Amino acid sequence: DCDTQGVVRICLAHVCAVSAVDWSKNGKLLLSSSLDYQVILWNVLSGAPMSTVKFEAPVLSASLHPSGRRFVASLLLDCPV
Repeated sequence: DCDTQGVVRICLAHVCAVSAVDWSKNGKLLLSSSLDYQVILWNVLSGAPMSTVKFEAPVLSASLHPSGRRFVASLLLDCPV
C-alpha cells in the first residue's frame, strides 16, 4: 500500500523465484512470472490465482496486454553454441 507503505496481500503459488510482475490498467489483476516455468494471473482483491500457464522453460519476464486478456512472456531456452 503506497499510503501505509505496508503489505496489502501475499500471493502464494510460485515455488521458485518470481522474475517479473505486471499490474492491469484497472488495478484488479496482477500477472507474475517465475523461474518455476509458470505465469499466473491473480485477482488482487482476493489474492487467489485466476489462471496459470505452465511452460517448458523458466519464464524470465511477462507483461500483461492492456485488455487484461493476453500476455507476452520471454523464456530461458537452452541454445547450442
